[in-house]
Amino acid sequence: MSKYIHLVFNTKYRLNNISDRLIKYFYDYFQEYLSKQSIQMLACNGHQNHIHLLIRFEKDIDLPAIVKGLKGGVARQINQSRLNEDKFKWGVGYFAQRIRNDRINQLIQYIENQKEHHSGPPD
Repeated sequence: MSKYIHLVFNTKYRLNNISDRLIKYFYDYFQEYLSKQSIQMLACNGHQNHIHLLIRFEKDIDLPAIVKGLKGGVARQINQSRLNEDKFKWGVGYFAQRIRNDRINQLIQYIENQKEHHSGPPD
């Protein structure tokens, strides 16, 4: 039976240093990394200081190890390739929530519409 997890990572100190170019880079890197782990990425997007992913998998996984590989690997690649003006760093930890099947499409839409979601007045 498939399991679905919503993941969110924040930048260190919640600095606004995620550009549209980096979001595209995250998408490609995460897609490749997760496919090697037999995990399907259903959605990936973010905004300035955080990134959302929705993943699907069949068998049990070591989620902390997967997240460590995602965050560490992509940050290392960004910094080695000098894709960011400043050194890119993730904040400590992550958010993870299991998602019911009947909420998948709603969450995909939420993730894909991050720019619109964050375009309103500040809270």
